[in-house]
Amino acid sequence: KYSRFLRFKALTAPVEGGEEGVQSENPKRKFSSMEDGGKPFGFEVAFGLPWSHQGFMQQACKSGHPSLRDTGVPDDLKVAVEKHVEWTEQQLASYRISWCRRWVARAQQLEKDEEADAQLRDPEVARLTKGKRLLLTKEILDELQFEDTECLKLLSEGATLAGPVQFSPSFQSQYKPCLATLSQLENNADKMNAAVLKLTSSSGSLELDQQLLEETRLEVERGWAEGPYSLDELPRGATVSRRFALSQGSKVRMIDDFSISGVNDSCEVNNKLDLHMIDTFCSLVKLFFRRCAETGVGSGLRAKTYDLKSAYRQVPVRPDHYKYAFFSIYNHERGCNEIYKIKTMPFGATHSVYNFLRLSKMLHTIAVRGLFLLCTNFYDDFVLASKPSLVASASSSMELVFRLTGWVYAEEGSKATQFDVLCRALGVQFDFNKSEAGLMYVSNTESRRLELVEQITTILERGTMEKQETLSLRGRLGFADSFIHGRVGKLLLKNLVDHAYGVSSRLDANLQLSLRAMLGRLSSSKPRKVTSMQLEQWFVYTDASFEQSSLTGGLGGVLVDSTSKVCAWFAVQVSSETCLSLGAADKGTIIFDLELLATVLATAIWCSGDGEALHVIFGDNDGVRFSLIRATTMSTTSQPFLEYQLRLEADCGLQTWYARVPTEANISDWPSRLQAHELLVEDCNQSIRANLELQKILSQCLAGSSSMV
Repeated sequence: KYSRFLRFKALTAPVEGGEEGVQSENPKRKFSSMEDGGKPFGFEVAFGLPWSHQGFMQQACKSGHPSLRDTGVPDDLKVAVEKHVEWTEQQLASYRISWCRRWVARAQQLEKDEEADAQLRDPEVARLTKGKRLLLTKEILDELQFEDTECLKLLSEGATLAGPVQFSPSFQSQYKPCLATLSQLENNADKMNAAVLKLTSSSGSLELDQQLLEETRLEVERGWAEGPYSLDELPRGATVSRRFALSQGSKVRMIDDFSISGVNDSCEVNNKLDLHMIDTFCSLVKLFFRRCAETGVGSGLRAKTYDLKSAYRQVPVRPDHYKYAFFSIYNHERGCNEIYKIKTMPFGATHSVYNFLRLSKMLHTIAVRGLFLLCTNFYDDFVLASKPSLVASASSSMELVFRLTGWVYAEEGSKATQFDVLCRALGVQFDFNKSEAGLMYVSNTESRRLELVEQITTILERGTMEKQETLSLRGRLGFADSFIHGRVGKLLLKNLVDHAYGVSSRLDANLQLSLRAMLGRLSSSKPRKVTSMQLEQWFVYTDASFEQSSLTGGLGGVLVDSTSKVCAWFAVQVSSETCLSLGAADKGTIIFDLELLATVLATAIWCSGDGEALHVIFGDNDGVRFSLIRATTMSTTSQPFLEYQLRLEADCGLQTWYARVPTEANISDWPSRLQAHELLVEDCNQSIRANLELQKILSQCLAGSSSMV
């Protein structure tokens, strides 16, 4: 009676043999249709039996926390780590020296061929790629069997700005259709250009207007842009985008808005980009620590960063796409707008992102696959780690990759860093002081943390956020991935994108919730630890019951260790007074609220320790599970509970995974109904503790005092 229907599949070909309605070893059944003349066609029907309580717990422990299934380290970096533990430091240094000498010699041999090859390019493309050794780079990539064989065309022919983005085999496939064709873009260009020029006005800040004009004139002086043009001088079908100055803390960045002109809408994308976020670098270091511990090799590390100088300006625009490269600015001196043409990749075009990441992936592959460098890459930023005795070898090798290929990087100023035990990148700080013991600490940089706290606080007090400010905040929170800020960071980034392209500037409930959660996480500012040690795993089962006749409920929770042993459990009765406050008198049932409350209670008493453990929380209510995953709920009564849960995740640095358990296999169903079970021994009963914690949760949530701040 406990069997469940799992799936039905009709077969596309006739099946011979077997009898209708009779079970046999062949799962295929045949049936006849009047429409097909009575020919038998097969179908498959699958049923299954739920696990027992003990069986499900054993299988859950066997599967483990999903984060343990994949290290998150790209294959090339795995090979580089292995070279660091298999080879002696002398062998690794000697290999790099030999590799570099060979390609330096080859560069000298190709000098005249490189000059001849440059003459074959468009004159403007050749001028903007002066110093780029494309023939040498191609030979290196061919030897390394780099997957994206056509990426160098972005330098030899120029980068596109509109229409389909060329597919790259270096990234995963993912199709995203365009919103407008090139012909539609060009046919609507006159109307759109008039609208864009009308919107091009003063920012309201003389300082920003001055910097906008100065930066544009500097680009013209350097040959990166041309202008000004009059609207009549533009070719037929040309589009005009808008440039504006955006203040980001102490910096001012020029943004070329290619969305407002419709250029970005014409982009058809066939790739899913794989960015090396902080997670990637942390996973790399963790793998390095683990392999060092397994092989008895010293795990000391130092790190530094490299930054490509004016990275987008090192890539030319393809001449036949100049018609999409015009942008307007407000000239405060003349009190009118002006039109310019950019000849290098603009910062704000969708094509620029995909095109540049193909090239940065190319450089990263040479560094890692060719020289076994422990390096990750995020756009134009490269984070390089090395053993202390190999820092000279690592830095010389990385810098030679840039010089051989002709890419300009920062060699002076604040972005020209040195190897150290403290490395700042992407708004966070990596602390290697205890790396010899297999430990690295990651935290927000203090300046970034204070800036974000101030900005988010101001936004919450104001209750509104315009598109430009939203995108700016998202850019500054780009480092807020799952390692530093858990689900809070990912949820906030998603909500910011939804808000930026929404219809209202007012903050909705979901965005307010995620902003408050992030504010709490930033305020706590606890560093996260990266270690080779295996994190402890815990499996939590929760459930709830509700009796409509008495308007009372029950909460149950069971804590299971990695050996499937029950270590703790609770059974708490929920009074009618509490149930009435959750709307029991007005609703048909409050089981959703109670099951969410059971999860919050279990998390509060069992899931702590500053991220020192991995937790999988099981429940049999899909609605509750989806709300926990999305951090959203339509129920006003359960909203405070969800906020409380997010605060727990943020404050404790939890790495929680929410999963489903069938009702029949949910061991917490018994204590939720205040019933005994042989697996729930009295020595593990924590109902008194749970009841006290429940009163604390209810006093905050039902009083409306739950706050993320």
